[in-house]
Amino acid sequence: MTKWMNRGLALATMMIAACFMVGCDDGDGGGGGGGGTNAFVGTWLIQKEATEAYWVFFADGTFRKNLADQPLDGAVHFFGTYTVSGGTLNGSFTNPGIGDGAIECTIAANGTMVMDFIEYWHSPAKHVPCTGVRQ
Repeated sequence: MTKWMNRGLALATMMIAACFMVGCDDGDGGGGGGGGTNAFVGTWLIQKEATEAYWVFFADGTFRKNLADQPLDGAVHFFGTYTVSGGTLNGSFTNPGIGDGAIECTIAANGTMVMDFIEYWHSPAKHVPCTGVRQ
């Protein structure tokens, strides 16, 4: 029992630390609506090349990407952190066993997310355009 409590405490400590390390630079979080909203928060179905995957952006500045073609409650591919400034989301992640990457996102006037998925494990870095729709 103590072993599981220690693991839970360690996980909670890491999550709290992550909350202090990320956040939004501007007052509206890039949401455009003012009042501290963040237009990116929520679930998005994002198409990258010929596959689709669910991405979930949390209000605490973290996100997760599910494995491609998995349901929303399916297996997670990776986690990352992000900040929002001036209506642009910038994030970073590590693709396990592959390498580091980054994302740069905006939300178009029609509500579509436009993402530049950057794969640093290529030289030069590979930029893959992606689009997403809120779920």
